[in-house]
Amino acid sequence: MLVSNPLGILVSFVIQAIYGVRIAEQQAKVSDQTAKNQVVIDNTYSLLFYESVMTTLMCAYFWVVFRTSRPETPPSLAATRRQASITQGMCNDMKILFGNRNYLLVLVCFSLVYSVYGAFGFVINPLLEPVGY
Repeated sequence: MLVSNPLGILVSFVIQAIYGVRIAEQQAKVSDQTAKNQVVIDNTYSLLFYESVMTTLMCAYFWVVFRTSRPETPPSLAATRRQASITQGMCNDMKILFGNRNYLLVLVCFSLVYSVYGAFGFVINPLLEPVGY
């Protein structure tokens, strides 16, 4: 699950770059400083809306997927000891891990959470900067 944090940060940087370019292009079209500030505010509200919609849809999807799935063995110590086996190295372990559908779904879900958290700071910054934060 540690991989989801860097992936989420990567996605948030992509979101920030896309919206940063969009804001810069729209600000270049206007000359008044008040209009430039309004462009930032309008884009910030739209980005917050899109992030909320994306997060809600993805979390709802993963909730439906995980709600219906069941683990192969019950989560108990006895069941874990029965299934414990030694594999032939890290590469084989990674193949097994990335072949697990539920792991990939959790990885994507955590990555989305981290990316929204990172992009949220980018969205809030233009709103708080004029008041000294």
